[in-house]
Amino acid sequence: MFLLEKLCVNYGGIKAARNVSLSLKKGACAGLAGANGAGKSTALSAAAGLISPSSGRIIFKGQEINGLPAAGRVQLGLVMVPEGRRVFPMMSVRENLLAGAYTRPGKSKPALAEIYEKFPLLKKKAGMRAGALSGGEQQILAVGRALMANPELLILDEPTMGLSPKMAAEIFEILGGLKKMGTSMLIASQETRRLETFCDFCALMRNGEIFGTHGAI
Repeated sequence: MFLLEKLCVNYGGIKAARNVSLSLKKGACAGLAGANGAGKSTALSAAAGLISPSSGRIIFKGQEINGLPAAGRVQLGLVMVPEGRRVFPMMSVRENLLAGAYTRPGKSKPALAEIYEKFPLLKKKAGMRAGALSGGEQQILAVGRALMANPELLILDEPTMGLSPKMAAEIFEILGGLKKMGTSMLIASQETRRLETFCDFCALMRNGEIFGTHGAI
C-alpha cells in the first residue's frame, strides 16, 4: 500500500534523511521512533508532500507520488496530522473540522456528523475557538480534522508531544480505535516503548537513518 524506498532529504549541506526505506500494508500500523532531530519528521513531511526528497521513491496505492503536491496526496487518501497540532486558533472547532474536508465537496456534512459521533468532545465544543482548547483537546481536533478527509493512510507526527501522560494515553486509545477499524497509520514519536507496543512494526532512527527495527509487517 505504501512504500518509502531509499528516501533522502537534504537541507543545504545537511543530510536530514538518508536511505530511509519502509513498507506498510493496508490496515497495518508502523512507527518511526527516535530522539528529536533523528529525521523522523523530515521523512514524514516528504511522504506527505510538504517537502521534496533529494532522491528515493515514495509509492502509495501502487503509484509513485514524488511529484504529487500535498493536496493531491490528500485526495488519494494520504493525510497527515502535523507536529504541534497546527489548528486554526481563531476559527471554531466546527470550522476547523470542515477545513479538513476541503477535498470532499458535498460530503462535509455527513463527515462532520460521523466525527461528532466518534468524538463527542468536539461536538460539545463545536462553537468554541480552537485556540481556547487545551493541548490534548487540540490534538483530538487535529486528528478529527484529518479524518474528515477519509484517509486510507493517516500519518501522525509526534501526536503526544507536550501532553500529560494521561492525555497521551487517551490519544493512543483513540488511535487504537482507528487501528481496530482498519485505518493504516504511520506514527513518529520519541516514545519508543509506546510505539513498539502499539505498532505492528517500528523503525528506530538516528542521525537521519534507520538503524534498527522492532516487529514485522
